[in-house]
Amino acid sequence: MIFKKNNITNPTSNAHIVIEVKKKDRTDGLTQLHTYLLNTTAEFGVWSNGDETVFQQQMREPNQFIDIPDVPRKGERIEDVGTYFKKDLTPATDLKTIFENIHNHIYANEGLLKEKIFNEILKLIFCKMVDEMDSDPKCNFRITNKEYEEINDGQKNDFHKRIARIFDRVKNEYEDVFDPNDKIIFKKETTLPYIVSRLQRYSLRKTSADVKGVAFQTFVYAHQRGERGEFFTPHPIVNLAVKILNPKPGEFLIDPAAGSGSFLISSLRHVWKKYYLDRPDLNRNDIKDQIIRYVRTYVYGNDFNPDLARVCKMHMILYDDGHTNIYSFDALNDINIIENESNQKIKKGKFNILLTNPPFGSKGKVTSKKILQEFEVVSSNH
Repeated sequence: MIFKKNNITNPTSNAHIVIEVKKKDRTDGLTQLHTYLLNTTAEFGVWSNGDETVFQQQMREPNQFIDIPDVPRKGERIEDVGTYFKKDLTPATDLKTIFENIHNHIYANEGLLKEKIFNEILKLIFCKMVDEMDSDPKCNFRITNKEYEEINDGQKNDFHKRIARIFDRVKNEYEDVFDPNDKIIFKKETTLPYIVSRLQRYSLRKTSADVKGVAFQTFVYAHQRGERGEFFTPHPIVNLAVKILNPKPGEFLIDPAAGSGSFLISSLRHVWKKYYLDRPDLNRNDIKDQIIRYVRTYVYGNDFNPDLARVCKMHMILYDDGHTNIYSFDALNDINIIENESNQKIKKGKFNILLTNPPFGSKGKVTSKKILQEFEVVSSNH
């Protein structure tokens, strides 16, 4: 329970917010929450079971509770929710749980397969990042309590159009990630407001790379674990391989079966640490500029699966860009074909370091004679 005044802990005179976390079932949890609210002076209530979170406001009418996008922060009124300035957004400390909550809500309310859920959430993460980078000091990736209430009551407002306009900008700025005809697709009018309400108060730009990395990798692993051997390499193995090969600034590096980009990200972080240790005379912004130059010039990735290539681009963008050198072609092709498909960016003899864990799935075999004749193939029978 959160009180209005710190020095008064009487729930019948000073309660502000009640939080219920004991009941795992939504119906049971909200019933318990309403009981607490009715017997205290609290105006706001929160129920969560770890997988789902509900914010509610107790109205003046007896036994009436409405869903709200969030509880007001200290010093805010309910009318202030969703009217944020970008300078006031705070870093997220647990993006993983937020992503899981969003996934569970979509799964329960939209009936989408996990790949579809992943793609829709990906679109909205891009929307959030693009809005944070926009020159407007006010957030447009937002939903106010008034808009939330109107949508829940079946009324129309500008919310969905506002988010669609942001996604139009996303498609313009990331043409290599999204198709011009892509749209945000949800059956229920209430799904998009829920997702925006869970993300709107946080800044992805201010959130630490570690928090974003853990959340994104967990999210990717849960939704993109493939049926053709695309199983993601454990982080300790990735970091060990990078430490052994010790990539340095000025060395060209490639992962031809990049998946979600874990080898590339680990290499990027390895070089970042080198700058901090070897160049104490540089400030954080100087090092960041050097890292952006390094990753855009020297770091390359590819994945035969175009969906995973897009995921890799997204992962790189979360680490301050570098997605321009991510491709999707068959890495087993003749090098002349690869050079043409990469516009001569990937050439024979160009790279100093190759880090990869290619798929070794048993369900798919390479049978093309044109490809196999390029390699010395060793049979398990010999």
